[in-house]
Amino acid sequence: MTRWAVVVPFKGGADAKSRLTESLGDGERAAIAVAFLVDTVRAVSRVPAVSSVIVVSNQPGLAAELAAAVARPPGSADVETQVIPDPGGGVNAAVASGLAHLRAAAPGACTAAVTGDLAALRPTDLTQAFHLAEAAATAGARLTFVPDREGSGTTMVALAPGAHAATHFGIGSCAAHTTAGYRALALPPESSLRLDIDDATDLERARLLGLGEATRAVLEWTVTSRSSDPATRPALGPDRDRGRVR
Repeated sequence: MTRWAVVVPFKGGADAKSRLTESLGDGERAAIAVAFLVDTVRAVSRVPAVSSVIVVSNQPGLAAELAAAVARPPGSADVETQVIPDPGGGVNAAVASGLAHLRAAAPGACTAAVTGDLAALRPTDLTQAFHLAEAAATAGARLTFVPDREGSGTTMVALAPGAHAATHFGIGSCAAHTTAGYRALALPPESSLRLDIDDATDLERARLLGLGEATRAVLEWTVTSRSSDPATRPALGPDRDRGRVR
């Protein structure tokens, strides 16, 4: 079995998930961003081919939360999970730091970077992406990526063993990765790996697909805590402004 090592960059904080401002307050958005991350890492760790996960972040307290999240059932091999400091300089610098760490620790592994807001991620969908990336590498495409559902952003990049390349997460990342020589993987639009959560519409789509346990718990707590004032309850319907930044 091909082994995979995965990087997840995470900034977090009071400014996290600003597109959910109309639905959630600052503290609630910070909490749900961490929940998105926990559910993402949990799903990644459930993929049998994954041997290690590196979260790149300066958020306090993540290591303990993630350790509990990635525990596998008895009899299964544990996934090595670490949190390393974010060097600053943005998401691509964080990814580069994580990939360098993984290459040093597991030089023969395939590596990938996924966004930390895939709260409805299904391990089977990530497994499918890994198989497609392995087939592409055999055919000569050593750099691959997964576009988001809208086809403008990126939710995952994958690198074959020994491959080194900068990533281009950010505005217009799908086009930027294509220009840089990455090949898009042909995952269906309904794949949970293509559903990152930026706004209330995405969150509702993810809820219908099946949110992870940590995200469900935060949303349930938020609604319960606001139940005495319906006017302030989070609205999970479509946002008016659909401009996206990735």
